[in-house]
Formats: sequence, C-alpha cells, structure tokens
Amino acid sequence: MLTRRQFLFSLLAGNIPLQASSSILGPWLQDLQPRSATLLWCGRPEDNLLRWEMNGQEFRLNGQPTTLADGRQIFRCRVPLEPTSRPDNDLCFLALGDSGTGSEEQSRLFQRLEAEPADLLLHTGDLAYPLATDQTLEDLYIRPYARLMSRIPFYPCPGNHDAAISLDAYLRWHSLPDPADVPAADRGRYYCFQSQGVDFYVLDSNDALWEGQRMLQWLDRQLAASRAFWRIALFHHPPYTGGKHAADETCRLAAAQLAPRLEAARVPLVLNGHEHSYQRFARASTAYVVSGGGGAGLYSPGQHPDRVTASELHHYVRGQVNGSRLHLAAIGLNGERIDEFTLSPPPVIRSVVDSAAFGPRLAPGGLASLFGYHLAAGRDGIRLSLDGQPLPLGSSSGSQLNFVLPRRAPGLARLELTTPNGSTSYEMELLPSAPSLFRDEQGVPVSERLASGHRIFLTGSGGKQVRLRSGPKDLGPFLPRPVPALPGVEQIEIALPFPMPALSVEAA
Repeated sequence: MLTRRQFLFSLLAGNIPLQASSSILGPWLQDLQPRSATLLWCGRPEDNLLRWEMNGQEFRLNGQPTTLADGRQIFRCRVPLEPTSRPDNDLCFLALGDSGTGSEEQSRLFQRLEAEPADLLLHTGDLAYPLATDQTLEDLYIRPYARLMSRIPFYPCPGNHDAAISLDAYLRWHSLPDPADVPAADRGRYYCFQSQGVDFYVLDSNDALWEGQRMLQWLDRQLAASRAFWRIALFHHPPYTGGKHAADETCRLAAAQLAPRLEAARVPLVLNGHEHSYQRFARASTAYVVSGGGGAGLYSPGQHPDRVTASELHHYVRGQVNGSRLHLAAIGLNGERIDEFTLSPPPVIRSVVDSAAFGPRLAPGGLASLFGYHLAAGRDGIRLSLDGQPLPLGSSSGSQLNFVLPRRAPGLARLELTTPNGSTSYEMELLPSAPSLFRDEQGVPVSERLASGHRIFLTGSGGKQVRLRSGPKDLGPFLPRPVPALPGVEQIEIALPFPMPALSVEAA
C-alpha cells in the first residue's frame, strides 16, 4: 500500500507510464481522504487499465467506466493509502471561480496556481461556459488544469452555467465525496468533507436551494454535529454582493436561507462566485469572500454599504490554516496581493453540562463538558479556570472541552476560558450533589451493558452518598468511589438483578 506522500509524489513527478497511447486524458485526483483517494482518467474502452512504476514496483488500477457520447469512457478507481501523521488545522487551500472560458487570463492564473504548494482547490462554480457539457468541461476545465488536478483534488460547487441544462456532465467528470445521509437524487450536488481537521460544506445554490428543505435540513445536521474549529462553506450565488447580480432572486434566496444558518453556527468563512470580481464582506462573525475572477470577463463590483473591499480584477484566493488562525490573500494575474486578511475567531461558550447525562446540574469534583464555538485548535494556549483556580483539561475539540470541577464548596462561580484568539466567561452554579449516570449512545446506562452487572459509573456526587433506584425499587444509599485514572468519574459496585428496569440515581 502506498503512503499518501508516495502516492502524491509519484503523480507530481509524472512517474505514470500509461498502458495505452497519449489518447488518455489524466489521471486526475478526487476525494482525497486520510486512507484513500479516487483517480479518474478518460480514454478508449481498452484504456481501463492504468499503471505506473515507482521504486521498481508496478501498480495497476482497473477503472470502473462511465461511457461518453463519443464512445470514450471516464474511468475511476479508489486507491487505498496509508495515513500520514500531520497535525490538524494545518492546511493550505486555493479558491477561484467563474473560470471556464479558455481565456488568456484563465491560463495565466493557472500558471500561478500550479506554483502554489496547496493541499486542495475549491472552485466556486461555473467551470465551463456557456454550458457545462462533456465537451466544454473537458476543453475548459479538465485539460487546462490537468497538471494541477493530478497533484491536488478539486472540490467544486455547481454554478448556474454548470446546472443550466442538468448536472449530468458535471457529475460524470467528478468523483465527489458521498455522505451517507444525502438522498440518492442529490448525490454530488451538495456534500461535505474534512481535510486536516477543517470541515468543508459544499452546497448547491441552484435547484437544491429552490426545491425545498432537503439540503437545508442536511446542512443543519452537519453544522450541529461538527466538532471542528474551522468550518468553511462554499456555494456559487453570494448572499451579499454589489454589481451585476445584486438583485438576483437566487442571491436573495441564499441571503434568506443560507446566510442566517451559517452565521448562527458561527461559520467563519463563506466562499462564493457568480460575480466576476473580488468582493469581501463581514457579517456578524462570518467573512464572505466572493471570488469570481477566475478567467471569465469581469463585471464592475458596483456599490454595497456593508462591503469591506472590492476589486474588478482576475484573481484567485489562497487560504492558509495555521492552528487557530486562517490567513487569506487574493492574488492577481501578476502576483499582486489584491486583498489580505486574517481570521482569528474568539471562543464562544454556549453551555456547560455534566459529562454523563449532559444536563445542567453540576457538583464539585464532577466531570463537565463545555460546548461552544472556536474552543480549541490543538491544546496549546488553552486555559480554563473557575474563580481563578486552574482546571485540568481532558479531551478537547473546536466545539467541546471536557474538564474536572474542583472539589470546592458549592455556589455561584465564574468559569473563564482563554485561547490564543481571546477570552470569555460563563456564570455557573455548583450544587452540593448532582449525580448522573454515564449512558451509551442509545441512552442506556453503561452498567446495563456490562455482562457482570456489578459496576455503576457516574459523576457529580460531590463526595456525598447517592440513592440508586431500579424502576420503583430503592436499591439503597451508596457512597461512590473514584475510578482510578479517570478523573471526575465515580463508581458503585453492586450485584444487580437481570433483567432489570431502567436505572436512575439521585442525591441521598
């Protein structure tokens, strides 16, 4: 099995002697995951076998075909990779849109894109003009970017020119991430993926935005489930824009349906196209970047009262994620920096609950979970204290911190969180005792999953006796004991009857 580094290096170095003639187009890379990637190539039916040599070893890929109208086939094959060790929140990405015209500007931008040491490219839509057919996608998208696409995966969202007839050709030339909870009819129209700990949401602002709630409900679920510090959304029609498309109904619908969701979830960056210019907006805690200068004819950005900056120039955007900072620069045809800024979102605390039942009742010495946004991008620089007393941190993510409360007297207290991007506080109350049972994903107490039935796991007793019940039966008071090596977790050892009604615990 190839390591990811070996695989990408072999593609970059061009060590791919193809089995057939130069009639093969590709291969190009798609849907790069920690343990696998997809390779696509286009050729005649007999070109289904792709092989290359590296370090004296030959690798063969037998592609699954999709037939084009001219008799050629697009082949795709999933390649297993060995994961590599690399810290999360360390990522370089490129973004551009409205590119597919075959113009000199598109070619000049490609030369600059090819020199960028990026991990992936986000395309904000309109891959080919005037319509995205098999022929225009090949001529104006795959062939111009073939060398770059062999090295890094492209993740596009559909633009209005891509979806004007249908998305059939758009889907044939891609192998996009395929989340299990996207309906079959919507596969490839919108999707999500993660790269180096960064969550990306790629949306369809064409038909999927007009057809009801399926995509919006899916997006709500994804945003609620995300644990990432950095979340980036990508769709074609900008919710905020000046210029030619300022009055577009689809842009207005994006402003009504997408922007409020993303801003409420504090998504820090949204990338759009459609306007053939560069524009940047700051709304609430979200930055909106309109990057539609990838090669098509430019539009005047016009005026907008809430806009930070705008330029009527061909360009692309480079984003560099480094821990809790995201630096972005818009780069012009001659390498000039049209705009440059850094996002460093401060922490936001939504709630603090016990880590067993996830309820609001907390007690001294208990294990607690803090939920919010932009909490931790790694452990460096994260400090948590209660009334000035430092608290030991357990596991952490962008949306959750686990910690142990001090064994101190109950009452009102102020929790303070400090990160490299800022500080925030949260008022909370500690009760004398607030026990709760640890439960599994189905809500069943962990003890009921143990074959022996001799241990109950809980937290929040406050060092006091608790009363255990099995349905209406009172099993009596118990004094929980700490679990070694698991701070904040306690246990009760008791022989439990099987089968038994649901267990519950309360302060004695």
